[in-house]
Amino acid sequence: MVSQYVLKFEDNFNGTSLDLTKWKVYGSYDQDGATSDTRFMSNMTTVSNGILHLGIAMNPLNGRKYIGGGLDNEPNTKYSTLTQGRWEVRARMPKGFGTDGYIGLYGNPHKWPPEIIITELYAKNPKINYLMQIYSNSVGSPAYDVTQISGDTWSSEFHTYVFEWEGTTLKWYIDGILKKTANQLYPSYPMKFGMGAWSGTCGSTWPDCAPSSVLPAYMDIDYIKIYELEECETPICDYSIAEMI
Repeated sequence: MVSQYVLKFEDNFNGTSLDLTKWKVYGSYDQDGATSDTRFMSNMTTVSNGILHLGIAMNPLNGRKYIGGGLDNEPNTKYSTLTQGRWEVRARMPKGFGTDGYIGLYGNPHKWPPEIIITELYAKNPKINYLMQIYSNSVGSPAYDVTQISGDTWSSEFHTYVFEWEGTTLKWYIDGILKKTANQLYPSYPMKFGMGAWSGTCGSTWPDCAPSSVLPAYMDIDYIKIYELEECETPICDYSIAEMI
């Protein structure tokens, strides 16, 4: 027997709309919380030419300065309640001061911390990509295990981001290169996968306000893959993705 990651969930965003059996699109008032200055709106999540687009735009309505796009995989309950696995995303981050692109895992249902940031770029610091686990410290307050990765092409090129959670070991990869290894610092708790693009909070360092000259901006997603670790009788676990979604 050998242990191997087996592909169980995949979306390549073919067609012109999302498969809502896989994704919950943010856009109602109970899903408004990008920042105090950005409200999620469903029309900021679109699909075209095999790419998922999560947009950021100016908007004076709904009591907030910006609108953004966000979604998670909660409808696909088997793969939104994982406590182990491998998540792979090919993405191009939003461009422009004050924009923020986020890909990560967080408590399901609605428990925070824990949270895993697979990648986050807030373009006040456009050369720094953040890899992070968020956990509760000894007095129950959120604590942050952060690694910063420098680069020049986060917003101009697609990169492949991978997070692996096996036992109590966490690993982050970018373009196949291991960038961070950490011990799990939070109790195992079911996690769902989510992504979002936004601006604000204005006047803060994370990520501050985007000027109208850089908007609209987009985080573009080429594909999502989720794997589970399984024991196989042969060196290659040979399963069809169609059998598992």
